[in-house]
Amino acid sequence: MRNQGIERKVLAVLGMLLAVLSGCVPQPSLQPLYTEDTVVFEPALVGTWSTESGEETVVIEAGEENSYRLIYIVDDKFHEGVSVYEVHAVRVGDRLYLDLVPDDSYYDPLFEENAYLPMIPAHFFCQVELRDDALYLAQVDDDWVKKQIRENRVTLPHAVYDNDEIVLTATPEELQEFLKNNPTGQTPGDGDALHRIPDEVGQVRAARVFAERNREDLAEAAYTRAVEINPHYGEAYQELGNLRATQGRHREALAAYLKAAEFISDDAELRQRIAATYETIARESFCGTTP
Repeated sequence: MRNQGIERKVLAVLGMLLAVLSGCVPQPSLQPLYTEDTVVFEPALVGTWSTESGEETVVIEAGEENSYRLIYIVDDKFHEGVSVYEVHAVRVGDRLYLDLVPDDSYYDPLFEENAYLPMIPAHFFCQVELRDDALYLAQVDDDWVKKQIRENRVTLPHAVYDNDEIVLTATPEELQEFLKNNPTGQTPGDGDALHRIPDEVGQVRAARVFAERNREDLAEAAYTRAVEINPHYGEAYQELGNLRATQGRHREALAAYLKAAEFISDDAELRQRIAATYETIARESFCGTTP
């Protein structure tokens, strides 16, 4: 094996960066910000949040043991993508922070075909504020941290890689003390507000991007979750049918289409898909195959 010839990256921050956090690059850390005795769970964070334009959506779901699962979706004229994170909330002084780390269950399949690819998922942090039923986020960005360290304003354990980049190696207690005594230079109100939208809408937005990324399993799970939340969501049933049809699961696709027809009236495309699916099933039955 050619392990010795592989250029080893000490750090890899997996997934796309949250553009809604003012567009800066988040400061990576090898250690989390939270500890078992400082982690908190804020129920008000759970929900689906979107910018006014709808180009950025954040889905926050309750996880296990005071954690959250965060899905970030961006869909604009420049980019379409999705990232999934495991998240913990922690109070530092009178401020609330989120600790985000890539969700292994989403990213592991992206790398499983590689014989050897050492990756160290990094944590990054953002301050969060809920105000007037809007969510505001401000990340701890790397330029600000570099400035504090280079100007000897703080002594914070870190390592340097790629000549100029910094990854923090401080303990959670050291990180909390650092943030407690050093305002980030940004406030959550500096970024775009994220407003609550129906949870089923966020699930469909996520499903569309998952499907584009060839993660049909996650796409189907999101569509299914959408119709569980809102059993009358015809558009979600129709798109679920489309997904199943592309997989050759025509009987299941038909079931979804017929369910969509209960809630969507006078839709020519849906009627055409139902007719075409009936025809496909009949042809497959005649030929002796019934997917």
